[in-house]
Amino acid sequence: YFARASAYRDAINVAFVREQNLDAPFGFMLAMSRSKFNPAKQGDEEGLFRMTNLFVTDNKYNGQCGTETLSDPAQNCAAKAAAIYMKAVVFGVFEGDLVYSAAAFGKTTQDAGAWKATLPANRADVWNTIKTPAEREQLVRFFAAGIVAENPQKFGLAKDRPLSELYRVTM
Repeated sequence: YFARASAYRDAINVAFVREQNLDAPFGFMLAMSRSKFNPAKQGDEEGLFRMTNLFVTDNKYNGQCGTETLSDPAQNCAAKAAAIYMKAVVFGVFEGDLVYSAAAFGKTTQDAGAWKATLPANRADVWNTIKTPAEREQLVRFFAAGIVAENPQKFGLAKDRPLSELYRVTM
């Protein structure tokens, strides 16, 4: 995963950290959990973050893409669209909470807000707070991505290095 991720290092760091002021690991963990850094289109979902063009276009997350698409080999558009979207979810809906934002990935900000309204006020017990299978699956994949990406040798990935080497400079 390290080799694949390193190809998109600048795209993710620029979009998430420099342009949207999101935590450096967040973009990498999202991309790992959603695509394992394989941007090949699967069904309607494209790019490192597996977003649909319809979702990105309808919500105007592609405003900084210029002529690039979600499937562009450089993945700049995919990273920019995902970062703009996640900034809206992280700060506009979940007041900075990355965990619940990751679980809500794919929902419009309106749907994420409606989902948040169904959650209890005390959300300290994340697993018992999130009841729906889709959000639980996303959360499990997000945490697993972070754990494996930072400890690749413990998971049989002898040639990999921790993904944090790709964003240490930005922190």
